[in-house]
Amino acid sequence: RSADKLEELARSLAVTNPGAEVLAVAADVTCEADRERLLRTVCERFDGLDVLINNAGIGSHGHFSTGSEAMLRQVMETNFFAPAELIRAAVPILTRGREPAVVNVASCDGWRRAGLKVTPMPEVVSWTPSRELSDSRCDFSLLLRSRPYAVAIRAQTSVSDVTP
Repeated sequence: RSADKLEELARSLAVTNPGAEVLAVAADVTCEADRERLLRTVCERFDGLDVLINNAGIGSHGHFSTGSEAMLRQVMETNFFAPAELIRAAVPILTRGREPAVVNVASCDGWRRAGLKVTPMPEVVSWTPSRELSDSRCDFSLLLRSRPYAVAIRAQTSVSDVTP
């Protein structure tokens, strides 16, 4: 999100949640320096991190066969690699938390429901695998639930009414 939208959201959250500490940090999660700055800022302000929520995501439109490699790479970088690297960087901080958890927000927007069968929609096909990789079936959950980390990975899937 842009800095101005984040600041607006932070002000709104502070008004609707009196007494809550709200911190807005604009960052490009695909940029390693921004991820490091984000985690450093959070640690300086809150002295640690209990929950990491990965919600950044982008999509592309058009049929997969007519898309570009650059677009596919951008989608995968934002929806899969950036959250994976943010989790990796946050693990040492999370393990010091009270009940450390990672929440990966995924989406069903790239799927079409046809009766009981759920099929990918070719016009948003680069979105579908990138978000599928980031949900709870991802091996991150197995890697981080074991000792010495004991960080819970949770998936939150946003379901929209997608019709053929």
